[in-house]
Amino acid sequence: MATEGRLPLYNKVRQIFDQFEMSTRKNPVNIKMGIVAVVENQLIEALVLLSYAEEVTGDDCAEDRMDLIDNIGKILKEVRIRIRIMHDLKFMKDTGFAAPGKLQNNANDQLAGWRNKTEKIIEKR
Repeated sequence: MATEGRLPLYNKVRQIFDQFEMSTRKNPVNIKMGIVAVVENQLIEALVLLSYAEEVTGDDCAEDRMDLIDNIGKILKEVRIRIRIMHDLKFMKDTGFAAPGKLQNNANDQLAGWRNKTEKIIEKR
């Protein structure tokens, strides 16, 4: 899937998905069907919401965009918690845990910037 022209945040979440998938490849089937599947589904949901948010343009749609941004933030927080639990339960090595974490920090910073920009648009009205 070509990601050129997509939001940088979309590309970052896609990288988190790829890193997570690589880090959990060798997990037992019961873990893959459980928490790994949940995290992957949440990341896909975040990508879907980012696609919606990307299409919501214009100052008159800022509230809709803000709702999507808030939902994406909640999903990314849940993903971070689940990845931390997997690491604590020794289903992820330190290196597999660190890579998505760095990407998540960057994604959260980008999301916060997008949220602040959208808040300013709403305040102008």
